[in-house]
Amino acid sequence: MIWWRPVAEENFGLLSVWLAQPHVARWWPHDTSDEGIARDFGPAARGAEPSEDLLVMRDGIPIGLVRRRRLADHPRHAAELEGHVDVPDGAVTLDYLIGDPAHIGQGLGPLVIREIVAQTWTAHRDAPAVVVPVPTANRAAWRALEKAGLHRVGSTGPALDGPASYIYRVDQPREAQGTPGESTVNHAASAAGGGEDDDSAGGHHRPAHRWQAVVFWAALPLALLWWGWAAWTTDGYDGESCGEVGDFADRCAGALGYGETWGGRYLLFAAILGVVLLVLPRGGGFAAAARKPVFALATVCLLASVVTNANAMRYHSKGNELNNPALRAPHSTVAGPPGP
Repeated sequence: MIWWRPVAEENFGLLSVWLAQPHVARWWPHDTSDEGIARDFGPAARGAEPSEDLLVMRDGIPIGLVRRRRLADHPRHAAELEGHVDVPDGAVTLDYLIGDPAHIGQGLGPLVIREIVAQTWTAHRDAPAVVVPVPTANRAAWRALEKAGLHRVGSTGPALDGPASYIYRVDQPREAQGTPGESTVNHAASAAGGGEDDDSAGGHHRPAHRWQAVVFWAALPLALLWWGWAAWTTDGYDGESCGEVGDFADRCAGALGYGETWGGRYLLFAAILGVVLLVLPRGGGFAAAARKPVFALATVCLLASVVTNANAMRYHSKGNELNNPALRAPHSTVAGPPGP
């Protein structure tokens, strides 16, 4: 699903590309040269300053950036808020962006912010609140904060070096607050970078397992084998075993004809839906919401193929038993007259 790791120097080229994107550059103007990126992101990447630059990943693909820092470590930013809102000691602030234009409009902004804020209470147990200023003109950014659960608590007027801003805040839940003497953060795990399998204590989120796709693609080969077995045992859906006249012959021929036509088609439809299931994103947005109905429809197609072929096999077997005396069960054979 969504997870993150600290930005490393090998990610600087990607950051340069993102910061040059028009939808980013409008609100996060930045020197995108190699020197500019190294100057502003290098110290955090080397652990030389307390800011955290986090590369946000989705299903193993980098999609955005979050910068998390304590306001006390950056007095200039804290001063911009003084006189407008109360900033408690130890408060954390966030900057964030979705860098890849292909991931805009999928509801990822609120999801990323919500996950980062929730993990902040674990990584920074002594942080009483997250306080985020955002330009009033950047509606998408402050709407994302609202959807993530932050509340507008104030605003600032235009400054010499920045536009007017709304100020959003969320306080640490009481149940998340640590007890005195409790470890506040696993700094070693956070600095090490970890990976997809790290839990939130290390500053990372493990993506949810794609159990639907795994279950489906494990079942599809079995259904394919069942289809092949049905075609073989029914002699290619041969209707000669059904007889020529009568109600049973009609039903038998219909079951075999349906199995021949639709037994494989249902599998084809299921396979197509399985591919769709693999490429649909997780997280927010309409595309991600389609995963469950697509999985349900693929499962229905898979089961329809299995049932269709099972029915064809049943009628073929029964037809052979009724129309071929050599295949009848011993108890169903009518005894003839005794011999001389």
